[in-house]
Amino acid sequence: MGPFKISSSHSTLSPEDALFNVNMSGVRIAVEQLFGLVLNRWAFNGYKYGLRQMSTPVAGFYMVLVLLTNIQTCLEGTNEASLAFQCSRPSLDDYLSL
Repeated sequence: MGPFKISSSHSTLSPEDALFNVNMSGVRIAVEQLFGLVLNRWAFNGYKYGLRQMSTPVAGFYMVLVLLTNIQTCLEGTNEASLAFQCSRPSLDDYLSL
């Protein structure tokens, strides 16, 4: 979901739409940082390192790498998303029992 934009029929955003854009920008940044975290920790999952659609299970690899990244977060501590959403990390037992 993207931010509300000014359209040709409306020259400004409504106050509700503008507030939504402000509130969502912080969440969007935290989520984008998590995508970057997965690629930085597991660089081989990037396109330039040989993974190609239809020849390797890219989606399967990515899901496993997200799981491993979440396990590392449980063991190491906080990351940008946990700070942005003001939540503490679960224990590894709690995370894996879900």
